[in-house]
Amino acid sequence: MAEDILKSAPTGEEIEPCRCGDQGDASAPQPKDSQSADGRIGSEPVGSKPVGPELADAEPDESELSDAELLHSRMFEDACAEADSGSPDESEASEGPKAPATIEDWQAEARRFQDLYLRTLADTENARRRFQKDREDTLRYSTENVLRGIIPFLDNLNLALSYADLDIPAVKNLAEGVRMTLKGCLDSLSEYGLKEIAPQPGQTFDPNFHEAIGQEPSELPDKSISRLVSKGYALHQRLLKPAKVMVAKNEATN
Repeated sequence: MAEDILKSAPTGEEIEPCRCGDQGDASAPQPKDSQSADGRIGSEPVGSKPVGPELADAEPDESELSDAELLHSRMFEDACAEADSGSPDESEASEGPKAPATIEDWQAEARRFQDLYLRTLADTENARRRFQKDREDTLRYSTENVLRGIIPFLDNLNLALSYADLDIPAVKNLAEGVRMTLKGCLDSLSEYGLKEIAPQPGQTFDPNFHEAIGQEPSELPDKSISRLVSKGYALHQRLLKPAKVMVAKNEATN
């Protein structure tokens, strides 16, 4: 046992031979007296070394480390070396795509980028035009909902004029006031793009702007407008309300 302890002790230190008897366990090494800088003599544990500034950063001796500490130390050193050198995957990724090797490859690459540029330019121009058209339509038809709410009042004023008995002076004056009011409203609304749709008898029926509510015998051309029942309205080129009309039915033509 004493020989094993002497072999495991660090080099340069002396181990006193064990003394049996009252000195304790014979297998345990005895401390050695050392003299400090101030002249005092004390006992120094076996295996201890003075630690000074010059030894604070020194690497530990592998013989003084346990198996677990030695394994951790070697794993840490391997990790540091791998981080400094860089992994193969990272080095390959940092290289990026390879440059064309021949003139033909350069020309093909240039044609590819030119095609990509033209496509991007066309998409950008189409998006700009579409955005501009949407913006213009938004401003152009921003009053659509308001005008749709006003149209029923205009229809009521037209209906009142159609049933007014102009032979009575008082009713005639009232009808004239209603007509002037209606004209003033239409003049103001026309500044925002409102247009009246009032087809005349004999005009060709257009399903895009006219709504047929029935047919009636007439000497006018067949399937033409014979009578206007209710006016229609449009906001610029957008139909808000179709004109309700009666369609002529010419029996002679049939």
